[in-house]
Amino acid sequence: MGRLKSAFFGVLTYVAFAAPTALATPGNGGGGDHDTDTSDHDTVDTSDHSGPVDDSGPGDDRSGPSDESGSDRSGDSGADNSGSGDSGSSGDQSGSGSSGSSDDSDDGNSGSNSGHGSSGSSGSDSSISSSHNAGSGHDRVEVTRNEAGERVRTGEAMLLTKRDDAAGELEREGFRVVEMFRVEAVGATAFRVALPERMSQKKTFDALRALDPNGVVTFNHIYSPAGQTAAVGEVHGRPKAVSVRVRVGLVDAGVNVKHPMLKRVVVNARAFDPNARTSDAHGTAVASLIAVAAPGATVFAANVFTLSVDGQEVATADKIVRALDWLATLQVPVINLSLTGPANPILEAVVAQLTAKGHILVAAVGNEGPRGAAQYPAAYEHVVGVTAVDRRSRVYLYANQGDYVDFAAPGVDLPVANPAGAVETVSGTSYAAPIVAAKLAREIDKPDVLLADRALKALAARAHDLGAPGRDPVFGLGYVGTDD
Repeated sequence: MGRLKSAFFGVLTYVAFAAPTALATPGNGGGGDHDTDTSDHDTVDTSDHSGPVDDSGPGDDRSGPSDESGSDRSGDSGADNSGSGDSGSSGDQSGSGSSGSSDDSDDGNSGSNSGHGSSGSSGSDSSISSSHNAGSGHDRVEVTRNEAGERVRTGEAMLLTKRDDAAGELEREGFRVVEMFRVEAVGATAFRVALPERMSQKKTFDALRALDPNGVVTFNHIYSPAGQTAAVGEVHGRPKAVSVRVRVGLVDAGVNVKHPMLKRVVVNARAFDPNARTSDAHGTAVASLIAVAAPGATVFAANVFTLSVDGQEVATADKIVRALDWLATLQVPVINLSLTGPANPILEAVVAQLTAKGHILVAAVGNEGPRGAAQYPAAYEHVVGVTAVDRRSRVYLYANQGDYVDFAAPGVDLPVANPAGAVETVSGTSYAAPIVAAKLAREIDKPDVLLADRALKALAARAHDLGAPGRDPVFGLGYVGTDD
């Protein structure tokens, strides 16, 4: 099964933390000369949308293709559509009520429904400003680009280490620790470190590596939701599914747990920046698709998004790492990530460790167009990458393509919940990924390597081949529908 085989059906190509006392540094996490602008992957009409919309990408004012378009979306568009993406239209209200209770986790948790790289510096000596918005949760994130063109949190580096005395060493070396937190999944501690004002990026990263040669040093990369909500339109009927008792993790934005479409699932929510005032449109939409595909499921929703200085919804690598660690602690077997951004070696290490323990991670491949740069975490070898197709089995016009596409699923003109309690239609790879995640969750009730192996093989066997015979970079192993 191509790239999935090395993650689930054999020995991993590397184990990020193989040694009991030292960190093994993953390979180059995605730095390079490609532009990984993921400020807005989804082209939508947001005239009535209350959440922020990034207009930095080219083509962001285009609406996505509708199901009735005559164009063949399975081919290359002939142009780099970076920055374009999901679209849709909202419609009538449907569904039925919900209730809520609280999660028992630590600060930032909110209960719901019934119940919870670049592997461092690019080598340049150019200075990086230490201006940043670290500190209290309500501060907005300042975003800049590193020399590889990747969006990162301004003035910060990240260090993942197993050294017990790392905090003291950082202080003695003159570094200011913005935040430190334990990552139990890998048995290490992560530090957000303020970059000294008069020290170049290269010298800063070299100094951090010298502190722990076995640690991982990188930027605090920026990620964006791989989908947005849309304008008013007709809502099509939704397939009915048999109620199941499964557990699915959701690393995304907030979720409106009182929406009628979420009545048949239990949502246990935790906010990793509880003071952020972000829209819950994207998270609610994605959660509602899990509810459709797996009614009766328990959804563990980790809200990792906050606002940037210019008002865009962004997630930093440290928040995603903390969310994954939380879900791993809860032993959630399948985790959906409908977000995209650059490669980050600390995130990669956590992903590899969770996968090695039998968790299945599913992610949207992104909406940067057929020639767009690889998007992470979907492009990691250990993650199940999902693309979107319409009702005629044509690939979404703005979907990324590549060898990291594993499955295709419905993702064009899908009816989803919106924060206002209504239903709208949306398009994009964000909305295809949770359908695949829900399908896999039906096959695995706990993190287990053998169960994950069996679940992926079963899904591949049921997938309908599309495009070129066999696996291909457009549809991967084939189409997985809501009724498969």
